[in-house]
Amino acid sequence: MVLTNMKKPKLIQAVLITISIAILLGLFAKMQTIQPQEVAYDPYSKTQYIDDIKQVINTFKGGSEKKIASLVKYPLSMSYPVPDINNKEEFIERFDEVFDEAILEKIASSSIDDWDTVGWRGIMFDNGMVWLNYDGLIKAVIYQSEKEKQIQKELIEKERATLHISVQEFMEPYHHVYIDNDIVRVDKMLDDSFRLVIWKDKDTAQQPDIVISNGVIEFQGSGGGASYLFKDKDYTYDFGDPYIGSKADPAIPSLSIYKGDELIYRGNSK
Repeated sequence: MVLTNMKKPKLIQAVLITISIAILLGLFAKMQTIQPQEVAYDPYSKTQYIDDIKQVINTFKGGSEKKIASLVKYPLSMSYPVPDINNKEEFIERFDEVFDEAILEKIASSSIDDWDTVGWRGIMFDNGMVWLNYDGLIKAVIYQSEKEKQIQKELIEKERATLHISVQEFMEPYHHVYIDNDIVRVDKMLDDSFRLVIWKDKDTAQQPDIVISNGVIEFQGSGGGASYLFKDKDYTYDFGDPYIGSKADPAIPSLSIYKGDELIYRGNSK
């Protein structure tokens, strides 16, 4: 009787061990059948560009114009009609047109959280004040220093004086480009509408050949593209600006002319 009672704990222990082994084997078999989930690769994830962002921040902390110039992609577009900056030497010479103390301090004191990737467009700082390419270079500075604003104002007034008196009134010039042998101009007017002016193979001081007022803007696509549309009887003039934020992504404007629904002309700016 004593021997029988001594065997019971060993029997129970053996049963428990057998059950445990069976459970472990079952779990192992289940793990073997589970396929690892693939994590989608995001080429625009900010984590991949933290070192580039840190380099920009640290360069601005140093305050060296020469070092900052080495982080710029050229040409660097300026606000029309201020001339673009074509190389490092020009950038250093015109440094205070691009960066004043306010924006220098803001970038130098920024953190990674102040920078965000925006799909294929690049990396933006402070809601688009400054843009980086994914190679870590500054491709656009949307911020306007007071010096750039003043230069822009003076150049606009000089340009206004070169136009025929009939089209000298406008609030802000948006485009002034050459398409084929013609000069095509788009201005924003005081009532927030747009005006199209075209000189056919002649100087802007002469009477323009085409002037169409009350144009409207239509935004297109995720890239910020826009069309300025102008109606003249049966004709529609579509001035295409591929990127409305052209300082960030300079692109080639175009002019398309339709008679009804039929495209009768298309030209790109030079």
